[in-house]
Amino acid sequence: MRLAFTSIVLLINTFVFAQYSWDKGYFINNEGIRVECLIKRLDGAYNPKKIDYKLSDNDTPSELKPQDIREFGIADVGVFISATVNIDRSSANLNQADNNRNPEWSRETLFLKIIAGGQATLYVYRTDGFTRFFYRMGEGAIEQLVYKVYYAYSNQVAYNKTYLMQLQEALKCKDIPEKITVSYMAKPLENLFKKYNECTGVVSAPQVVEKQAPVIVNLNFRPGINFSTYTATAAVGAGQVFAANFDSKLTPRIGLELEIYPAFNNRNKKWSLLFEPNYRTYSDEYTGADGVYKVDYSSIEIPIGLRRYFYLPKEKSIFINLHIVYDNPSSKAGGQIPTNFFTGYIVEFDIVKSGSRYSAGIGFATKRLFGEVRYYLNRSNAESSAQIASEFSNTAIVLGYRLLK
Repeated sequence: MRLAFTSIVLLINTFVFAQYSWDKGYFINNEGIRVECLIKRLDGAYNPKKIDYKLSDNDTPSELKPQDIREFGIADVGVFISATVNIDRSSANLNQADNNRNPEWSRETLFLKIIAGGQATLYVYRTDGFTRFFYRMGEGAIEQLVYKVYYAYSNQVAYNKTYLMQLQEALKCKDIPEKITVSYMAKPLENLFKKYNECTGVVSAPQVVEKQAPVIVNLNFRPGINFSTYTATAAVGAGQVFAANFDSKLTPRIGLELEIYPAFNNRNKKWSLLFEPNYRTYSDEYTGADGVYKVDYSSIEIPIGLRRYFYLPKEKSIFINLHIVYDNPSSKAGGQIPTNFFTGYIVEFDIVKSGSRYSAGIGFATKRLFGEVRYYLNRSNAESSAQIASEFSNTAIVLGYRLLK
């Protein structure tokens, strides 16, 4: 089982760096024409330096830089404009800060993300080293809100908070205080700009493409085949142990899976929650030196788990599952182990609930069809008046068809 888990992890780690997927979006070119397209998924933490797009699933990807377009947007991500601005490139890291209070200006063409729109528009630019906010009044120029960390005399940490004076001069309205004390962070600044725009009566929201539903639910039919083995031993008397080694068997399983994409995940649908009740059965009987050995193990399993998708082109994906599996054997589940051919003494045992166990799987999915290889940790669940031990091992090939999507 450890080898199986290790193999899955290595395979996924290898694949993660090669995977990519595309989101529905648009861009507006420099001639003002809006083009509906698919845009390669962005790193949500930072503003992109470029975007890759294609006009259809089968199209060859092309690249766009800020100089090439006016604007682009992605569902549930937002709208980015192309702008040539002065940006302060000084580091926000105290270990790299200098003694200069003034910004280190650089003239660049960048993709800026719109946070709040209206008479006053707020933008953000995030990169690995810092975050900068920009603003624009009406149709005026886009300017950075200046905030810089530096070392003053005696190496004391100091802050250039020119952005507060910029805001006080720009955002004049009856609902805005004369002295603005907002912190240099996205949410407080967004709230301030929204309040100002509501005060002036000019509010506009960035227009993005259609949004996904907050929660997405799939219902999947999950038939499959189990490869199962059951062993049991009974200890009778002083040191007498009798073992039953039942055959490995291929047996059917059938189930339904409820798959839920949480709201935090509704854009990229990488993660889903799983609830998959299924019915399976295993039975075997053989005659040994001491008599007839039997086992009958029918059960309703209830796996509850998590799925992670790694997307491929053309609506295909590789996924991994992790489950906690709750087992509910039927009332007739059990077996027998003969211990003496001459006396006919038989140890009977029941198969009972034994808490939970874990499973892990890896699979491949298309738009509606998918298949999975699933490994289960072994289970011990026999109960008898005699001292008895058992082990049930199971590997499954589980197919799937999406009934609702």
